[in-house]
Order: sequence, then C-alpha cells, then structure tokens
Amino acid sequence: MRLLFIRETQISKTQCIEICKLNNPAEGGGFNTPQLCCGISFQSLLWCFIPVIVLLFLLSFQLKAQHYTRDAGFRAGTFSAVCYRQYLNDNKHWEIMAGLKRNAIRVTYMREYVQPALHKHSPNLFFIYGFGVHTGISRMDYYRVFTRTYYYDDYRYSPVIGMDGYLGLEYRFSELPFIIGIDFKPFFEFSTTQFFNLILFDSAFILKYKF
Repeated sequence: MRLLFIRETQISKTQCIEICKLNNPAEGGGFNTPQLCCGISFQSLLWCFIPVIVLLFLLSFQLKAQHYTRDAGFRAGTFSAVCYRQYLNDNKHWEIMAGLKRNAIRVTYMREYVQPALHKHSPNLFFIYGFGVHTGISRMDYYRVFTRTYYYDDYRYSPVIGMDGYLGLEYRFSELPFIIGIDFKPFFEFSTTQFFNLILFDSAFILKYKF
C-alpha cells in the first residue's frame, strides 16, 4: 500500500509539471500569459475580479450623486433607541424612535425642523428642533411622589402616554452617507402606576446612515 501511494503521488507531480511546461514559453508552450499549475491562469482570476471592481466604482459614484430622502440609525444615551427618519423636504422631516429603558418600552413620533447652525463656517452642521408624542408599556414595582418613593408588593404593568421635545446638533458628511451628532429630548408622561413622570435630562449621541 505504501509503494502504491508513493507511485500515485509521483504521477500527480509529473502531470502537474507537464501542465506547467505547456504553459511556459521557455519550455516550448504556446501561451505568453503566466499560469498556475492545474490550469488556473492569472488572466482568469483577473476577469473574475473586474466585475467586483466595476461594481464598487459604480456604488461609490452613486453615493456621491444620490439625493437622500431618509436615514436610519440609533441614539445611545439616557434612553437609547433605534431611529428611522423620513425627509419631507430640506427643512422638515418626521422621525420614529423605538427604545427599551428602565423597565419600559416606548415608541416616539417626532416632527422635526432643520436650520443651518454655522452656515458660513460649516455648511454641513445643522440645528434640529421639534416636538412629538410617545406611547408604550412600563413595568414598575414602585412610584414616586415628589422626592418620596413608595414600593408595591410586586411588579405592575401600565400603559404610558406622553409628549416630547427635541433639540439636536448634527453633522452631515458630504462625501459619505453618515450623520453624527448629539441631541436632547426631555419628555413627560402619564401612567397608572405613576400618574405623572417628568424627565428633563434625556441626552444621547446619534449615528445615522442616509439612503
């Protein structure tokens, strides 16, 4: 068995060397393009990569020429959320935020307006302001009245509904489909477990992708 294995290995090496000789002009072959053993040429590999290169070029050209109508991303902060925003025009858009924080699920609808922040110094910097409403479900085992906290015997679920304000500062890249910024979104809400809840310090870092 060992002799048979060695002989098959020698035959495979001999066939591979013969293929290389046929593809080598110095050994009498008829091809001028260098080729790999076992018949795979560099020219074939190049033709495989050409469509990928062309596709990447077209995508980069499209990103520079595209007029964006929406964006999506996330805000990471006091009340983190995923976001989707639809542009109505250059100065108005609406946005939906969905987040889970402090034993509550909230979905927020915002109406936002855009103004240049420092147009003379940076045309890509924008000031965003607006207002909106939110609803969701909370799961609490306590409630607060002013500075005092009272505890239930177990967790209780309650619907929540409230109103939000919005202030933000965004930098929108010209050559890239990305937005970075910071925002401030105070809100108040009503529920059955805690009748009135006021949150003044909901700040976050935002990162969004335009498309």
